[in-house]
Amino acid sequence: MPEQRPADMNAVVDTRKEFEAAIKETMHRIAIDAFNGSPQPEGYREALDQAYERYFNSMKGATNTHQSDVYELIDAEIGRQKALYKQIEELKPYFDTVKPLDPSSIYAVPFWDHSPSHGVTVEINNTRFYAAPRVPCSATDYITVKQAPVPANIVYINHDMILMLPYWENTTEETHKQLNKLMDASGVVTEEEIDAPIHVKKNYLWVHSEKRIDQRVIERLMTKYGADAFMVGYPARNIAIIYTGLEDSIERLWSTIYFRWDEMWKRYGCDE
Repeated sequence: MPEQRPADMNAVVDTRKEFEAAIKETMHRIAIDAFNGSPQPEGYREALDQAYERYFNSMKGATNTHQSDVYELIDAEIGRQKALYKQIEELKPYFDTVKPLDPSSIYAVPFWDHSPSHGVTVEINNTRFYAAPRVPCSATDYITVKQAPVPANIVYINHDMILMLPYWENTTEETHKQLNKLMDASGVVTEEEIDAPIHVKKNYLWVHSEKRIDQRVIERLMTKYGADAFMVGYPARNIAIIYTGLEDSIERLWSTIYFRWDEMWKRYGCDE
């Protein structure tokens, strides 16, 4: 079998980047079309079929990414975006005004990474929030002092949405009262496996810890408290992670893109 030349390897890397870029572009298109109420599944498949074929040919078939993985990702993201906008619509009874803005641009950058899925800026009582599908998220520069860039504060999480408030945005007293009605009661609990108090919010948990928390412990506590997510901040490591219980079950191609850097694995404690 002929040895693959360096030039061939460069072509493989370039085509892989092109394939990943095409996926991200298509995911953005899905988000925009969901906002406009006009998903176009066949158009997304056609766009990615061409990128996948170039990637597959450059790999000479030596890849475990299949066309079915592409279609699975498209269908899942269409469902996530539809569910996200449904949840945004269901916020309206709680506030004076709720208006999602065109996701072609993001006006309230959250500084949380949840690629390849896309979120949307939502104006609530004239304050700009950020809403994302409930997918795994992570953040660097997780510092407690408010200087840019600081990840947005997590306001509310349910089965289909993560609602965030960027650090530079301020709410009125009335909006704060309305948020409290949405978030419902909260409290603090302790668990033997975790070295800090756990804050129990409606549908989610959060904690700041000095020690890495095993994902199995996180998943067990999410089940115990009926939580849709668990936000774990590690101030000493300057990182934060939003676990959603989907880390091992989300579409394989989504996971491949999200966990594509060694640094991402370090965030999740795999280097320890």
